[in-house]
Amino acid sequence: MKQCANPIPLRFRRRGIIFVAAIWIMVILGALVLVFARSMRTEVIASGNQLADAQTTAIELGAEQYVLSAVDGCGGDAAAVLQTPAEQMQLGSGYFWILQPYQQQDYQYAFGICDECSKLPLNSASDQALALLPGITQDLADSIVDWRDADETVTGQGAESSFYESQPRPYASKNALFESVEELYLIKNMSDDVMWGMDLNHNGVMDLTEQQAGGMAGAFNAANNASRGIAPYVTVWGTEPNTSSSGQARIDISNVNQGNQNALQAALKTGLNDAKRASQISGQAMNKTFKNIFDFAVKTNMKSAELAKVEDLLTTTPGKTRSGGVNVNTATEPVLMCLGLQQADADAIIAQQSIGSSGSGGSTTGAGASAGGAASGATPGMGVAWVMDAITPAKAVTIGSLITGKSYFYSADIVAVTGDGRAFRRIRIVVDASSSPPLIVYRKDLTSLGWPLSDDIRAALRAGQPPPASNGFGTGAGNGLLR
Repeated sequence: MKQCANPIPLRFRRRGIIFVAAIWIMVILGALVLVFARSMRTEVIASGNQLADAQTTAIELGAEQYVLSAVDGCGGDAAAVLQTPAEQMQLGSGYFWILQPYQQQDYQYAFGICDECSKLPLNSASDQALALLPGITQDLADSIVDWRDADETVTGQGAESSFYESQPRPYASKNALFESVEELYLIKNMSDDVMWGMDLNHNGVMDLTEQQAGGMAGAFNAANNASRGIAPYVTVWGTEPNTSSSGQARIDISNVNQGNQNALQAALKTGLNDAKRASQISGQAMNKTFKNIFDFAVKTNMKSAELAKVEDLLTTTPGKTRSGGVNVNTATEPVLMCLGLQQADADAIIAQQSIGSSGSGGSTTGAGASAGGAASGATPGMGVAWVMDAITPAKAVTIGSLITGKSYFYSADIVAVTGDGRAFRRIRIVVDASSSPPLIVYRKDLTSLGWPLSDDIRAALRAGQPPPASNGFGTGAGNGLLR
């Protein structure tokens, strides 16, 4: 057989194979290095995200403790709680805010702990009162009543089990009290539009995106329409101890007779520090029934300043607790109008709210005390007697059974962010401050709704700068926001 000219020596062929193999090994090693580097980069990012998440969790939990501390021992004094600073609070290297809707303006943020007792109670409000909420129709109001009542009798245009069992996914009417506001979604005709209006991220502010989504080009006022839905105005929380500020059982004056007249007279003497006047009032109350303390004051010819001194000692509600009262010291205009007041009366009460708080358990009186111990009028505090001066005594009687002067339930919409702006967390809690230490009775994660504040805040943090001041109303000295 004929051989090729100049054949490649075997040793050179072996060297070429080794060279090619080395190249392939280098390629494989390089690929492994790249894969390893990418994996390490992913791990570094994941670790950073986990660290940031842990930091935001710690900041948010710290903010919860801040709220618990603020309400602990409040004794029902909402004004003291609502003035707790809640805007851009630094905690470690991060920050937190506590959001609340600003009732007078849809386009600006407000910050502070929210008084749940300033809202309309879903578990006791009448269908007529519910129908006065922004965006609520009568059939929806009737359906709310039907859901919580104990029977299967349809109220007006409402709905009971016969309606719900006919749905594609049937269920029965609860026929028991609401346990959360979100439970409203089980009610006939309830929707996001009714619950939250155009406030898609539930932060109380109508940003440009939400306005465009809602087809709103011009300005509007949330206090007069349903732009933010009914959620800011309703609550399922509101039980309070039916005792005096000192923890003593109050005197039941719903029916004054020989059995309780002496106890009533003793309570009046203690509050008024005037035995003669106490005897006069208890004598006028003898063998009479009273719907509420305003009815008692009117029928016994008491002045508001006198009532302010004794209201904490009296009750027309039996039992150790009382529920469903709207705190007239913090309620907003839409809620007050749901109680059956005209706008002028609601505005008069709002104007009196701004006078200030005494923090004295409802016993503060105005200037100019007379020889009998009474003053010219009562001032807002933890009491309700001053309402007799803000509106007529007769109108005060009509709402007297629906209002209170104290609050023991508070909510906080907490937004926490890391110092580098990498991660955030948003949690809403409801706190029961009727005992010490206070208890968190409701907690919901709202982080999935997105960052609820200005994007400039996180942008500044990412750039290593402190967050800019928020465009809104804070809490504490000089802000004027107490609701």
